[in-house]
Amino acid sequence: MDNKCDIITEEWVGFTSEINPKLIKFKLDTVLRNDDGDRLSTGILMNLDSPHMYTSFLSLKERSIDVEIISANTYLSYDKRTSSFVMQGEDSLSNFFTINENTCKSTAEGIIDLNMDFGQLKMKTIGFSSRDAKNNKTEFQIFMLLDFMFNKDALSLMSENIFEAYGVQDFVLGEFYSRTLSRLVGKSRSEELVIDLEALDEFKDFPKELNKTICFTDITLVWSDKHQAYINKGKIGVGNIYKRQLNSVMDGWVRLSKKDGNDVLDILLKTEYGDVYFFEYKNNVMFSYSTDDDFNNLLIEMKAKNRRAEEGKGKVPYRFVYSGEDKMEQFEREMRKRD
Repeated sequence: MDNKCDIITEEWVGFTSEINPKLIKFKLDTVLRNDDGDRLSTGILMNLDSPHMYTSFLSLKERSIDVEIISANTYLSYDKRTSSFVMQGEDSLSNFFTINENTCKSTAEGIIDLNMDFGQLKMKTIGFSSRDAKNNKTEFQIFMLLDFMFNKDALSLMSENIFEAYGVQDFVLGEFYSRTLSRLVGKSRSEELVIDLEALDEFKDFPKELNKTICFTDITLVWSDKHQAYINKGKIGVGNIYKRQLNSVMDGWVRLSKKDGNDVLDILLKTEYGDVYFFEYKNNVMFSYSTDDDFNNLLIEMKAKNRRAEEGKGKVPYRFVYSGEDKMEQFEREMRKRD
């Protein structure tokens, strides 16, 4: 593939495809190999040795075990208007990837694997990504759906406090939201749900795909080599807590870090009334604290056996506990110092 971006190593790519000379588009095999039989990849990847991001376009991985954070395959075309190669799947809901051969900047959209292992805390991420390979900058605008065991009364109290403190900054229902929602629930269902939001500010029939512990429906994460972490930039869109629809835009920080062999999740959310809610998941334990004493008391008064998840075959341990304010203050100091 003749690509002017000198950051990408060129490889020979074999294919068998009919070509329309008026609209040149190659159909490639799902698994591509060069003339030596080595597997090629296209997308944004993470090197697992010393975690960092890099761009791949029909090229070899730096290491065979590196993770494809977001990738695309099947159809290859070229957009003369933007001087970009385009890789896309069979339909509009498939992942797609573009790279400008002059600037080496790339964009992608679809299912994203942030390469974080949180055990019994399940995470799904979908959305947009962009990478400036020359300046080594990678960011993601995503839905981040988190599903984990927790005290539901405490979460109900938290959701009501967030809803009551709903500020003047409206939740943005734009192209990012509608396109990402369609990847989650399907195009026709998404169109119905968006109509509900536009008319009623909420879903009439709540989609089961969003019925998770906490759903962030607009969060921008930036990867930092220095901190070995994804760290949010700007406001945080909180769509719902379980079926309680919020569509709120909040201040705070979210960090997903890979350091010293541990994958750690930190969340700090602030309402406009000054309430703070903090969660830290590390080593199979969810620590939590709030400035709301009622929230804390619900955690403190729970019996230990009710704060522990079942440990079946193939399941790692999981429990949640009240943490006190020290962890929250330490995390906030780290975020402010970084800023």
